[in-house]
Amino acid sequence: MKENNFLKRYISSLIGFTRKYMGWDNADGVAGKIFMQIILLCVISLVFVFMKGMLGFKSVLLGGGAWIIPSLYFVYRLRRVKVTYDMKKILKIFLLSESVKLLLSFSIIALILLTCTIDGISFLSGYMFMALISLLPPFFCGIKND
Repeated sequence: MKENNFLKRYISSLIGFTRKYMGWDNADGVAGKIFMQIILLCVISLVFVFMKGMLGFKSVLLGGGAWIIPSLYFVYRLRRVKVTYDMKKILKIFLLSESVKLLLSFSIIALILLTCTIDGISFLSGYMFMALISLLPPFFCGIKND
């Protein structure tokens, strides 16, 4: 029961963070979040230049791009929702957008793996780093207690 309560608090905190800091109602917040992700991706790729050379730099950028491009599509689709109180419609658009985001992500990764020479660890590091940037903000801003 305690784990379920934590999950409810985490989800409500994630929704609150999305509304407040990612600008659910404000386009500047979304643009700022994506711009911050791109800046952090460049910083991490510069670190990999010194660790793995230009191949590591390119691999981290491609890995981060494989996360950012589908996320941009997802944000675009959710921002087009005009009805905010019809939960069935919101859920339908959310699930459809998330499914397309996953397919787009898998296809971009497959395309990169088939056409580019990359360092696997650097590529996965860029991808995982961008995923963590998107998923961990509620822990930094706090989870609200009931």
